[in-house]
Amino acid sequence: MKVLYLCSSHPPYDKRVYYKISIALVKCGYEVINISPNTKKEISKDNIGIDGFTRKKGLINRVFSLKHLYKMGKENKPNIIIAPEPDSLVVAFFLKLFIKDIKVIFDCHEWYENHFKEKVNNVTIANTLNKITGLILKFISKRIDAVFCVNETMKNKYLKFNSNSFSIPNTLLVEDEETTSNMNRDKNSFVFIGNFADKKQEVILIEAAKILKNENSNAKIRILGGFPNNENYETKYNDYTLLIEENNIKENIEIIPWMSKGDVTKFLKGNIAGITRFDSYLYGEYHCLPNKIFDYMAANLAIITCELNKETSTIIKENKCGIAVPEESGEALANGILYMMNNIDDSIHMGNNAYKAVLHKYNWKQYETKLCEILKSI
Repeated sequence: MKVLYLCSSHPPYDKRVYYKISIALVKCGYEVINISPNTKKEISKDNIGIDGFTRKKGLINRVFSLKHLYKMGKENKPNIIIAPEPDSLVVAFFLKLFIKDIKVIFDCHEWYENHFKEKVNNVTIANTLNKITGLILKFISKRIDAVFCVNETMKNKYLKFNSNSFSIPNTLLVEDEETTSNMNRDKNSFVFIGNFADKKQEVILIEAAKILKNENSNAKIRILGGFPNNENYETKYNDYTLLIEENNIKENIEIIPWMSKGDVTKFLKGNIAGITRFDSYLYGEYHCLPNKIFDYMAANLAIITCELNKETSTIIKENKCGIAVPEESGEALANGILYMMNNIDDSIHMGNNAYKAVLHKYNWKQYETKLCEILKSI
């Protein structure tokens, strides 16, 4: 059986497309080929076929390149097509219409119905594009064979259109090992990893640090990264460092430059708790599940999140692995940090619960098995 991952924009070695789902399907015995833009043809070390088509930059060029994607889909004669974007899903749907017995799966990574809100400045145009995208996804989802979703909220939405909708989150592959020793942890250290969701996230962390200082607390927020790792990073990093110095809060907050993946793992294990992103614009209909929560859990960290985020707060409550503060504010975050500082044994216990949950409940090994079962059933 041949599975074709048809990507209009995802790179060939995407973390989810390649390192999670494609490798899992190879383990299940499927022949897997990933099609991505501007990619050289090869067979990867994991025995996955990699191939590509020419696509120039820009939205118009992306649209015109879909004919090449269709052609490659037709030439490869797959049994199953997985499409991770709305436009590649349209291509896959047309292939299903005109080629007998092809199964199509939509691997929905994002809330595409809300995609243009952050991309287009004109609100009317953004809302119109979002509505059109939503209608297209609804129409096609009703007529394909399955939908993979990255969280429960998304799955429940797509279940209205397709009964074969499944939650396949971006969890980690965690090997069973002894719980990380708490002897080497800085019990005053609370980590935030990744990009700030927006300006508000930057402010929340600064405001929390100010409150910690006023409370004469030894707690310290350690930000790893903070801004996109591009040519503008150094400037933004320096500006944020200056802001910390101007507020005289460097004892309670610091920003640390990006580091390698291996170093990140070691860095995480030196803290007592992890702070999730406060994505306020996704608290309505479009709840998100930040992948970093699983990194925190795998490092035995308790979690601090906001209860407005249904996905993260549910994980916290079900697994007793952290606290969910009532609002997205510096004061609420500071209070959460102070609570953990004052209840350190409970915090350690929550961190251990987090590790057990990611090992036994959210481990990618389980989803590898689930993927195999889904493909056999459709």
